[in-house]
Amino acid sequence: MGITEQEAIKELQTRDEIFVAYSQATKLPYVICDQESFNDQVWVFATEEEIKAFGKKKLEDKILLMGMKYENKDFPRFYGTLYAIGVNNFFSICSKANKGK
Repeated sequence: MGITEQEAIKELQTRDEIFVAYSQATKLPYVICDQESFNDQVWVFATEEEIKAFGKKKLEDKILLMGMKYENKDFPRFYGTLYAIGVNNFFSICSKANKGK
């Protein structure tokens, strides 16, 4: 069962930190363009372990990523970066252990 858009926004706003996948080639957030909707999606993770697992999976596809940690005070800067590069969608992976925190 998924969560609503409002719940997802509240979840992001109340987090102390998030981890974002960055491309080592561009030094910008790793973005995937959805082939059906053409929405640009950025990957946001709740824990360092989750982003490391994602990075290992992408490394098998020869995509080099690095994880960037953003603290709550840095969220506006992160959102500004997304706006500047034209990202219009989030893909968030929140661990079950961290939901509701």
